[in-house]
Amino acid sequence: SSHARRAQRPRSAGGALRLAMAAACGSCSQPALQSWRAALAELREENAALLDCLVAAGVLSFDTFRARLHRRRFAADLRAHPLSCCPTLIDMLAPAALALSTASFAGLPASRSLEATCSDVLGSIRVLASAVRKACMKVYVCGGNDGGEFLTSMERFDPSTGHWEELPPMPEQRHGAFGAAVGGRLYVCGGMAHAETLSSVECFDPLTGTWAVAPPMLTARVGASTAAVGGLLYVCGGSSDGGYALNLVERFDPEAMTWEALPPMRIEARYWAAVATLARHLFLFGGYCQGALSSTGCYDPSDGRWEALPSMSQPRSGAVAAAASGRLYVCGGEGPDEIFLSVVELYDPVAGAWLSAPAMSWPRSAAVAVSFAGRVYVCGGEEVLDGYALSSAECFDSREGTWQALAPMHQPRALAIGATFCW
Repeated sequence: SSHARRAQRPRSAGGALRLAMAAACGSCSQPALQSWRAALAELREENAALLDCLVAAGVLSFDTFRARLHRRRFAADLRAHPLSCCPTLIDMLAPAALALSTASFAGLPASRSLEATCSDVLGSIRVLASAVRKACMKVYVCGGNDGGEFLTSMERFDPSTGHWEELPPMPEQRHGAFGAAVGGRLYVCGGMAHAETLSSVECFDPLTGTWAVAPPMLTARVGASTAAVGGLLYVCGGSSDGGYALNLVERFDPEAMTWEALPPMRIEARYWAAVATLARHLFLFGGYCQGALSSTGCYDPSDGRWEALPSMSQPRSGAVAAAASGRLYVCGGEGPDEIFLSVVELYDPVAGAWLSAPAMSWPRSAAVAVSFAGRVYVCGGEEVLDGYALSSAECFDSREGTWQALAPMHQPRALAIGATFCW
C-alpha cells in the first residue's frame, strides 16, 4: 500500500544508503547495485549543499573543511598502516646537507618566509639562511673599459654553475668609477665622462634587475676607494678635476638617501688604492700619489679614527683587496717602473703583520676583487700599461691556499666595479 511504501522510504540520503546496503546484502542483483549508487550520489549532493550553507553562513571555510578532511583521511591511513616514526620539520632540518639542498632549491626568499612564520625552527633557519646565502652568492661586475671604450655592460658569475650571465647595462657611461654594495643594492659613483669629473651616482637592484639614479656625492672624484661598513657606504680619497690626490671622505646612508662629509683621512692622500673591510673596519692599501704607495691605513667608523698600519713589501697602485678567513688579501697592481704584478700579500690584523701568499696565475692591475665563503674572486684588469683589458678570472681558496682559473667574462674589462649578492 502507499502507507507501507512511505514507511519504507528513507528520510535522508544516509537512510537511503543504509536501505540500499541492506538490499544489496540480501541480493547482489544489478537493480540493487544501481540503487546503492543512486543513494551514494544523493548523499554527496546533500553534503555539498550542507557545506555551501555553512560557508555562506560564515561558520566554515572551504580551506578549513579540506584541511580537516585531509587530517581525518591521513589519520585513518596511519591507523591502517602505522609508521615507524613521524618526523617533524625540525627533524627534517637536522641533517645539514639535506636542509641546505632543500633551501637552496627553494631559494632565500622562501627560507626567510619560513624564518618569519615558524618560531620552532627559528634558530635552525637562521643558520640555514646564512648557508643558503653563501650557496646562492653570485659575483657581479659592471662598467670599466676594454682598453679602448668605456663600458656600461654588466654581468654576473654563478660559482655553482661556473657560468657568466649578461645583465641590464648601466644608464651612464663612466671611466674610473668606483662603488660597492650596501643595503641590497650596488652603488656606482663618480668617474669621468666627456672629460668631466662626475659626482653622479646610480644604483642597481639585483632583485628587480633595474638601475635607478641616486643622490650625487658632495665631491666629484675619480678612482676613489669605496666600501660598506655597518650598512653605510664610505668613499675615501680619489683624484679631483686637476688630477690631484684627495684625502676627503664622505659617507652615504641608503636609508635616508643622504651624503655626509666626514673628517679627512689621517693618512696620505691617494687614488687607485685597494680597499677591503673586516670586523667593521675599513682598510686602505697602497694607491697612487706622485708614485705608487706601499703605505696602508685602517679606519674605524665607530670613533672616526684613522690608524697607520705596517707598509706592504712593495709599492703598488691599482691593486685590489678582499677579506677571507679573517685576513686581508692584496692582489696584483702596478709597481714601480710600470711593472704589473701577480704578487699577493696578506695582512693578519691580529698579528699586525704582512705575510706572503701564493701569486695569481696572471699579472693584473685595475681588476675587480670580491670575496665570500673563504674564497677571493679576481676578475679582469689589464696586464700591460695601456694594453688590452683582460676577460680572465680566477679564484683563491684561502683554506686550500690555491688559485683556480674560472670561466672568462663575456667582455674584457679593467677598472670595473664588483660586488656579491645572493640573487
